Amino acid sequence: MLSYYVFWGFFSFFITLALSFLLLNYVKISHFLDSPDNDRKLHNVTVPRYGGIAFSFSILLGIIGIFKFDSQYFWVYISFVLVITLGILDDLFRLSWRVKMLVQIITGSIVFSAIKDIIPEIQFFSFSFTLPLILMFLLFLLWFVGMMNSVNLVDGMDGLAGGMVFITFMGLAYLGWFFSNSIFLCFCLVVICSLYAFLIFNAKPAKFFMGDTGSLFLGLLLAISPILFYFTNGAYISLDITPFLMFFSYLIFDTLRVFYYRAKKKKNPLTPDRQHFHHLILDKLGSYNATLFYIYLLMGLFILLGILMLKLEFTIEFGLLYLLFMILFIISTRFLKSILGIFVMVRKWLRGILMQVNPKQFSFSHLMFKIIFLIYILSHFILFYMIFFNSKWLVLLLAVTILAFVMQYFFQRSNLGIIVYLGVHFFILFFLSEALVDIGINMFFILLVFKYIILCGLLLMMIRYMVRYSVHYLMRFWKNSDMLIIICLFISLLYVFIFNSDNGLISSIWLELLLIFIFFRSSFLDLKVKT
Repeated sequence: MLSYYVFWGFFSFFITLALSFLLLNYVKISHFLDSPDNDRKLHNVTVPRYGGIAFSFSILLGIIGIFKFDSQYFWVYISFVLVITLGILDDLFRLSWRVKMLVQIITGSIVFSAIKDIIPEIQFFSFSFTLPLILMFLLFLLWFVGMMNSVNLVDGMDGLAGGMVFITFMGLAYLGWFFSNSIFLCFCLVVICSLYAFLIFNAKPAKFFMGDTGSLFLGLLLAISPILFYFTNGAYISLDITPFLMFFSYLIFDTLRVFYYRAKKKKNPLTPDRQHFHHLILDKLGSYNATLFYIYLLMGLFILLGILMLKLEFTIEFGLLYLLFMILFIISTRFLKSILGIFVMVRKWLRGILMQVNPKQFSFSHLMFKIIFLIYILSHFILFYMIFFNSKWLVLLLAVTILAFVMQYFFQRSNLGIIVYLGVHFFILFFLSEALVDIGINMFFILLVFKYIILCGLLLMMIRYMVRYSVHYLMRFWKNSDMLIIICLFISLLYVFIFNSDNGLISSIWLELLLIFIFFRSSFLDLKVKT
């Protein structure tokens, strides 16, 4: 069953990848171009804005595959089609905000009509309440329209909106795992894998933007996620919105703060400006990557807090503290500046520590690569030694590994082939480990052959690096930490070969890890030669 769900994540990843490639290479529509025509925009060249089309259609196909046109989820298909159509038309013709608002209200009304008789009560920080139908409808529209536009409002930097929603759905995937809601977990995996493929093309400098098609669609996914969780988890009689509020906190806080600022200045709340929190951080730090890092970190802290509250229960006292923090974030400029001050202090502290290592030879890219690779090695331990005890670990492992790949690509600008290979290799290992449990022998050997074909390609690329850069290969390229990792992998391989020789699969995995590290580390020769 788990492999079936992961299949749809794998499927959505490759569909998004294929559609992105087709759009970039074969679709040349002038209306889909975003020009740097004002100081609010951070890009300097004209960039296509049809990236959202790729992952929205991919997610739609994935959802159809999961729900199989179940009439219970008919409202999901209708809302998806309406919002995708609205986004495409807006990207083409720049629709007025009144038209977009009207379509969003109609879509929200359709969704509400499907759920109004099913959800008896709402729970908020352990406090349950029932509202009159008309009041519930108005509050739902406020939530629905607000969340749909929140992603659109923060979509101001390469990789920002997509990365934020990616991290949010990592938290939602944990929510599905925690409550054993496999269908909702599968829904989250489809979104995560699609966004992972999109972020490959959206990292700075972006090859395309998601446009209104993507931002409105992602906002829709966030807006309906509490309802989908309720629909797919029949054991609950009330809709608990608390964990979703925790996971969406940054988007909610930033949207409300910007609306408050614009209203205070007597401006249209929908008028774009540079008052979003990411603009303030960028102006304060002056670093694009540092801004993304701190926004992602803030998102992660909110999600971690929500996960902790799942364990400790959402009390009313905590809810009051949450509301107080939200109010201060929205209306207090001094409170906001104090948060920015903390970011600046942490950045100076980290830079001071890192520069003490070796300011002349220190390579942040190489250090982060080793950290990511160690996470990758750890994932193999969990994958092969814990699957027989608790298969739920696999889902958490898959989420953490995908996040590691995204961080690697965003902050190190490594060769795209490295990231794609790591992702494909891990997915195949994931299926192989499942094959040891509940997949037939034919599927097992098909995946095994596919894995070794990829490994042969890896060996050919490694030989290419050795031949092409033979002069540089042994000239102070390998660092002590590289040799330490290689020695540890080699010793592990010998240990498995001598004391566990009957398990050829485990031996081959350690051999692959050794070859993969040598190849990936060799790929940095590209950077060394160019510089």
